[in-house]
Amino acid sequence: MDAQSRMKVQASFGRCLTNEQFFDRFYEIFVASHPDIRPMFAKTDMSRQKGLLRHGLMSALMYAESDLMAKACIDRIRESHGRSRLNIRPELYQYWLAGIVKAVSECDPEFTPGLGRLWHEALLPAVERIQSGYRD
Repeated sequence: MDAQSRMKVQASFGRCLTNEQFFDRFYEIFVASHPDIRPMFAKTDMSRQKGLLRHGLMSALMYAESDLMAKACIDRIRESHGRSRLNIRPELYQYWLAGIVKAVSECDPEFTPGLGRLWHEALLPAVERIQSGYRD
């Protein structure tokens, strides 16, 4: 992903962060997207979870830029979400990624389908890295 595309996604993320509904809307979309997802959040402190998501998204976007600190964060997520800990199956990440793009489409007033594709492209390397932890 080129620098201009990364800047567009980062600007979009900034706009989403100004919308108080962004994280709530993402979780509404995400937990409704697959029957196995809602039970995973049954005992979750959602206020804390939204903070973790914010940090994870920032790290995922920085990971796309080959940031070493972001890689360490993504690797911690990779470990915690792997088979031996939270046991998040790799096929469920497609719902997470689609949920993020859908929430962005609703919360970023400058959203376009092209921007949605850029979001997907920006997050995919981190998602693939996290998914690979399940197979290890």
